[in-house]
Amino acid sequence: QTLSRSQAPGIGWPPAEDLRLTEVMSNHKSSQVNWDQLCQEHGMGRTARECHDRWTRYLKPGSRKGQWREEEDAIVLRVIF
Repeated sequence: QTLSRSQAPGIGWPPAEDLRLTEVMSNHKSSQVNWDQLCQEHGMGRTARECHDRWTRYLKPGSRKGQWREEEDAIVLRVIF
């Protein structure tokens, strides 16, 4: 069974919300983002923390998605051990 957004707030972002967050972020060129102000500008009922996490983990250009490659694993292991 799939939960609705009201049953599980913060789970899943519809494409329209992702698009709006991307639009809002394009207006904020500063490295210091006021996330409280930004989430109000986003205007879709998300908290500052939700907007921050969604941007930095999934939408920000260059953010890491998916599994690491074997070469990347090898680099980490060399550094650790």
